[in-house]
Amino acid sequence: MKTALRLAVSIYLCTAPQVLLAEIDPKAAATDAISELQSAATALANAQTASDRIAALTQTIRGYERGLLSLRDAVRRAALAQAAIEARLDAETAALSGVLMALQRIAAEPAPLGLMHPDGPVASARAGAMIADITPALSAEAVALRQELEQIAVLSQLQSAAVRQMEAALSEVQTARTSLAAAMAERRDAPERFALSDDALRQIVEAVDTLDGFLELLNAAPTSQTDLMEGFSDARGAIPLPVLGVLLSGFESQDAAGISRPGLVLATAPAALVTAPWFGTVRYAGPLLDYGNVVILEPEGNMTLILAGLGDLYVSLGEVVTKGAPLGAMPLKRQTRADLITEFGDDTGAALSETIYIELRENGTTVDPQPWFDWE
Repeated sequence: MKTALRLAVSIYLCTAPQVLLAEIDPKAAATDAISELQSAATALANAQTASDRIAALTQTIRGYERGLLSLRDAVRRAALAQAAIEARLDAETAALSGVLMALQRIAAEPAPLGLMHPDGPVASARAGAMIADITPALSAEAVALRQELEQIAVLSQLQSAAVRQMEAALSEVQTARTSLAAAMAERRDAPERFALSDDALRQIVEAVDTLDGFLELLNAAPTSQTDLMEGFSDARGAIPLPVLGVLLSGFESQDAAGISRPGLVLATAPAALVTAPWFGTVRYAGPLLDYGNVVILEPEGNMTLILAGLGDLYVSLGEVVTKGAPLGAMPLKRQTRADLITEFGDDTGAALSETIYIELRENGTTVDPQPWFDWE
């Protein structure tokens, strides 16, 4: 009997909880994300009267997108922490049941037998001391279990509150996107353009059947000369990403179908804002082959940046854009409540349902875009 009790206690103490939450506290992360969303809401109100309304709305939308991504991550961490706690509770319940059963069997024995031990009085004393040691340990574990149950309740409340916050933020960011599209359409100052005509471009598009062929003909067309396009090469490693997202595949990586592409594929949220990562000329903006809507930027005379897979476009052929200028948005898919969060434990971003393809060419040759961007 005492041997069974000792074994049950050893098993239970070995499975006792050590860490209650993930390394990053989901509650603190959610609080920070909600604060960022509240700041974006304030910025949205101010953007309506800003002198540079386009720039203000662009920053507002990015603020919302960062806050939503952070809040989704906080909810995912909360779900993981809750699942880990529940798994530990299940394991601890099984181990504790063994201890309680052993104690109940001892309690059910007649008093003289309970005090006797096959190895004599000394062993009986040792067994009594062990039981005396178990009592406070079990009491401490009961407190720990109660704390974990309380944390489960807190994590569940956090997830519910976060989803409500995300639903409100999604409505507000859509308002900001609508305002930005209207502001782009109402621009009074025509942007600087280069000389390639729409008819010439249409003839190029109709004459090609590959991206390589299109770029070869496009590069033979006239381009603008502007000081704004200097410095792209010098900024290697510090160029901001054109859209918030998660890297799915790198340069020349094979996808599930075994096809490798000389560019990057990022997962993004529906309707995510796509901005110019650098000053440059829009050499093309529109549908191209099977790439969806494509924007081709020329940040330097020998550099070409291709962004494919967009939905709405805010720029047109020939515009000279500034760094951070809105180029367009990813396709919009109506998000349901279930789409707002993901409980998956990886970083692939299950809520990021759209993909953008990024390709960079130097002197007509594809190069790995990843080292050029700032991934912090």
